[in-house]
Amino acid sequence: MKNLKKLQLIVLLLLPACFATAGTGKAIVPFWNAGTTIYHQTDIYITNISNNDVEVTVTIYKKDGTALTSGVTYVNFSASDTKILARNSGYVRINPTTSGFGFAIIEWNNTGSDDNTVALTAYAMFLKFNATVEGVAAIPINQGLPF
Repeated sequence: MKNLKKLQLIVLLLLPACFATAGTGKAIVPFWNAGTTIYHQTDIYITNISNNDVEVTVTIYKKDGTALTSGVTYVNFSASDTKILARNSGYVRINPTTSGFGFAIIEWNNTGSDDNTVALTAYAMFLKFNATVEGVAAIPINQGLPF
């Protein structure tokens, strides 16, 4: 009986740790490049493949490791650009006032008692068009797998 009580105590202590990692995810966008013209930008497309709304944070870093805070537009996000609704897609457009490049991190969290193990898929598209140069590149995020 004493061993059973010890086992119960161990299970109760470890159980919260099992749930602490469920319902979150993170992926790296390895590259973005954008300039001052309308057709020199990177768009990061994000789809919520779950049946629940999820909180989404996209942090965009410049080449020097500081966060880019201007020239970023969120499309089809809700709750002041912090949520993507269930089975919805949105994108983040990077088009700063000065040319730059860097990387980004996409993070998500469940809301309420939802417990998705994966929730998002994403890819980035780099566009550059002007009188002399045309370029398009698609960048799969997390090898195209849900995260």
